Amino acid sequence: MAETGWTFAGSGADNSTGPFSGVAWTNPSNVTADDNATVTISFPQTSTGLFAGTFGFSIPVGATIDGVEVRTRRYAGGMGSGNSVNVRLAVASVATSDATHDNTVVWSGSEEVVTHGGAADTWGESLTPAICNASGFGYIINVATGGPFGSADVDSMEMNITYTEGAGGGASNLIILGAG
Repeated sequence: MAETGWTFAGSGADNSTGPFSGVAWTNPSNVTADDNATVTISFPQTSTGLFAGTFGFSIPVGATIDGVEVRTRRYAGGMGSGNSVNVRLAVASVATSDATHDNTVVWSGSEEVVTHGGAADTWGESLTPAICNASGFGYIINVATGGPFGSADVDSMEMNITYTEGAGGGASNLIILGAG
């Protein structure tokens, strides 16, 4: 098996499609680096989806996708609490099936790195290299916030994909036969 390695999103955007209706995130493009420039929603509200995509993967054609892991650096600021409602994969920037991770987990007041999925978890999806290599492939989170004051803050969003190369993948040897 091979891995893409942990890769920061190349883009972030607010997403109100599908189940993600609510208040828009502030500065969604800030998810592209672990730099303490955060994406924020203030309390008490439910957010739209925060989409992270454009990971720039180059998974070889013919490979089998074995699993997808996502990693989010996040915290609840002020006197409130953030509760993840949905963490879902996205294809063409739209949430896929109902496979969701991290329902109603209270966010810490200190930055924490939370990982969802795994090396053998395709989130109930039939993923291909073409899907995973596309800029619209990524993941979406949304939160319900509580408490009178504060915010839910996201510093960065990353992804790692585990795959098995297809037949004929890897290095090849070329033998040239000729007269002589």
